[in-house]
Amino acid sequence: DFTGDTFRFDEQYPRVEEFNLNSTASDKAYVRQALSFDAYSAVGAPGSLSFPMHVRRNDEFYGVFVFIEEPDEEMLEREGLDRNGALYKVYNEFTSASNVRKKTREFEGNTDLDTFIKDVRALEGEELRHYLFDNVALPEMLNYLVGTVLVHQNDNPHKNHFLYRDSEGTREWMFIPWDNDLSWGSNWVGTSYSDQIYADMDVITEGPKPGHNSNGLIHPSHPFVNSEGYREWNNHWNRLMDPLLTDPVIQQMYLRRLRSAMDELMGEPGTTDSYFDKQWDHYVEIMSADAALDKEKWFPRWNFGTDQSFPEAVDIVKQDYLEVRRQHFYINHSVDAVTNDTIEVVLPEFSPGSYFTPSDNSLGTSWTALDFDDSQWQTGQTGFGFKESGDDFDALIN
Repeated sequence: DFTGDTFRFDEQYPRVEEFNLNSTASDKAYVRQALSFDAYSAVGAPGSLSFPMHVRRNDEFYGVFVFIEEPDEEMLEREGLDRNGALYKVYNEFTSASNVRKKTREFEGNTDLDTFIKDVRALEGEELRHYLFDNVALPEMLNYLVGTVLVHQNDNPHKNHFLYRDSEGTREWMFIPWDNDLSWGSNWVGTSYSDQIYADMDVITEGPKPGHNSNGLIHPSHPFVNSEGYREWNNHWNRLMDPLLTDPVIQQMYLRRLRSAMDELMGEPGTTDSYFDKQWDHYVEIMSADAALDKEKWFPRWNFGTDQSFPEAVDIVKQDYLEVRRQHFYINHSVDAVTNDTIEVVLPEFSPGSYFTPSDNSLGTSWTALDFDDSQWQTGQTGFGFKESGDDFDALIN
């Protein structure tokens, strides 16, 4: 925090009042945090910029740290979100509006979050589904959940995330990621200082707490992790993530987005040139020398597990996490194998529909009411479209 002053960390971005500089003491691969934020961004989930930073103190090399943009009005604006929306740092499992820290709109209370939590927890079935469709930014929310399982971020259902509401626009909510040190196979196992890699551990077969999975609900590597039936290592689950992952309609949306992101970013088993592979290789190329300096500066650098150079640690991530994760998702949990539920068709192809092109806002939102009389509207087969010029979509418009 620059206490009233500002700092420009990159010429292409505005000056900021605050940023975070995190230690890499628990990450032998150094860039788990940076590449987790990058993965969330790649799937379309808004969040902080992050990158490794060569840090000097009194003009002497001090170490390799991780820069993380502070979630605030400037971050929201950079991500194309309204800086006037409500932003909450959350410290619970979507159970309370009191155990949070409000970052924006501090002139008002937490009533919006309190109402949202109570509504979600009170509703069930179709009522809950309709409420989520109306009050959640589903594309961004599903992208967040997809990014979470792609990088195996297990430390977020009860903390390490923000909730944002477009308070003056859509009034919809979304998650924003935070604190991604435990990712890419690094998992909390009673400590964050461990070489153990989690990539396909749907059922815990080893760990420092004998019998801590006595309820049989802990499944850290499952695609539905953070729901009630598939909890992270410490038995946490999130009351908002749960219906997003278990509602049969939204679940299918999630699975389709997960599969498309797998294909775009991770690749099938045996892939060595995926987006993720290239990102890891890029950092090995540009920062191996700095990582070696960091290891020498803080010798002995690692006080847990085996001694690893930066390139060696990245190879372990690529082989023991990425390749195993590919097998786990494409083979063990192909989209067809994750659930046996039949896909519910909400709107069959070429269904008839009514349409009207307004010339002003006199209808307001009255047309969304279930009992609205649209008998005077025109009808046709879906889909519908509207244009003022051009002919690119002529064939698609009814």
